[in-house]
Amino acid sequence: MTIDDLHQEGEENSGPGEPVRDALASGDAAPDDDAPWNARRLSPRWAAAVALLLLAACGTAYGVTRLDRSDLPGLGTVHDGRQTYPELTGAPLPPGRPRPFDSVNSGNVHYAGLRDLVLPVPEGARENRELEGDDGWLPVFRFAAEYASADERATVTGLLHAQALRHIAARGWTTAGGGRVRIYLLEFKSGAVVNSLYVQDFAGTTPAHALAGAADVGADRPLDSTESTDGVQADLYVDEAPYGATQTREAYLAAGDVLALVVQSGGSDGDTDKAETAFRQAVALQGRLLG
Repeated sequence: MTIDDLHQEGEENSGPGEPVRDALASGDAAPDDDAPWNARRLSPRWAAAVALLLLAACGTAYGVTRLDRSDLPGLGTVHDGRQTYPELTGAPLPPGRPRPFDSVNSGNVHYAGLRDLVLPVPEGARENRELEGDDGWLPVFRFAAEYASADERATVTGLLHAQALRHIAARGWTTAGGGRVRIYLLEFKSGAVVNSLYVQDFAGTTPAHALAGAADVGADRPLDSTESTDGVQADLYVDEAPYGATQTREAYLAAGDVLALVVQSGGSDGDTDKAETAFRQAVALQGRLLG
């Protein structure tokens, strides 16, 4: 049977004035039993194909929504060294007491508990319990042990006693990448005392006193506008190459009546870029807690 025979048979079955082409090209429902055989077979096939395409599309869309970002090609986020810290909230203030940089607080005093102002340990890090001190306060000699020589330690100890140091709160940890972080908050009677110590006796183009294991340090990049906190001064330093087994980074911060030292030795398994990122993050977050 030829194509012409099929058309002729279809015209005979469908009656005058109803060509086969009209049944297939129209948007009407599926043909009835009087429609030609090719129309009866094509319609179910097209319907099945459309259904399969719809199912495939829906499955793909659902799968994409269920994938993590890192599972999608080209959308993975490279770990840059930043740590995951607990949610940081302002330390509670006694009733009626102002924040350190409120206009009514002329001495820029922190009325919140000093130990509540120390940056918490990030996720996955191991805390150094030796820095907890007695009853939560670190003795002066333990802080002075950060410095390189006996002369440096004696000088620092004398400065702190001369300016009537009140307390030292500290915290330290070792990150999964091997970085050793130590943070010290030193509380004095006013912001004026801290500013004098910061400018004259600790910070500057280079630190006034060398830390142990970091005898040759230079100024590092200052915090940018997204990292700094209003009212908080910060100077960052880095151990310049060639250095020993680990590179040391340090920062002094002055925030009202609190002088802070942040130290990081090594980190991120020797990747200095990641170690720098982790250090700057810690300094910036500590500044926010003090501000």
